[in-house]
Amino acid sequence: MMKHLVLGGLFAVTASLPAYATFKNNIEAGYSKSSGNTDTENLFVAANSTYDKALYSASIKLKLDQQHSSGQLTKDYRLAEAKAKQFFEPEKTFYGYGNAQWEQDSPAGLQNNWVITLGPGYQWQWALQNTLSLELGVGYQSTNYADDAQDYDGSVGRAFSAYVHPLNKAVTFKADTLFLMDELRTRNTSNLILESALTRSLSLSAGYEYRYNSQPDDGKKKEDTTARLTLKYNF
Repeated sequence: MMKHLVLGGLFAVTASLPAYATFKNNIEAGYSKSSGNTDTENLFVAANSTYDKALYSASIKLKLDQQHSSGQLTKDYRLAEAKAKQFFEPEKTFYGYGNAQWEQDSPAGLQNNWVITLGPGYQWQWALQNTLSLELGVGYQSTNYADDAQDYDGSVGRAFSAYVHPLNKAVTFKADTLFLMDELRTRNTSNLILESALTRSLSLSAGYEYRYNSQPDDGKKKEDTTARLTLKYNF
């Protein structure tokens, strides 16, 4: 069901934009191993779609880590994120962005987390397609935990950074980190990814994800880690 929604969402966005737009899409699936609030081996599915036209860029990202064991849902992490960027100069360095994110991690007690932020960003580009971007923003967050005492509705600060470094023509190193800071807690999600092209459209990806919550749900751990090995199809 989730896979069909992912594909349907990508095709719906693609169909609604002009035919002359530049798109980069991919679908990813494979194995993941989690530790922290859940110690399981899971099926991981993800999809990304990016649209670029002149000084405007928009993207959609979807993730699903899930496992059922003996009829019980032992791992269920979901993420949906949409971002729009408007660059202010042809060199594509300084830009403004708007970001909306929904997250759920049921076994860790996080039932719903909505975050909407706006702010400035800056992108550095060097030779060989090395790219570093930094974003700062403020907005609104609505968080719903299993323990109602941990819920939060109010302002939030956002800091995000991403780095892309091609090691050679076939292998690329990627890293990103996201901080969300409100009156109750600080949350961080960081990713390290090594991606190797197998063909023009297919690549193999090995990744490590670290998630931190300074004030988790009652009885839950502050840290979660996930290692993934996936195949990615680009189109």
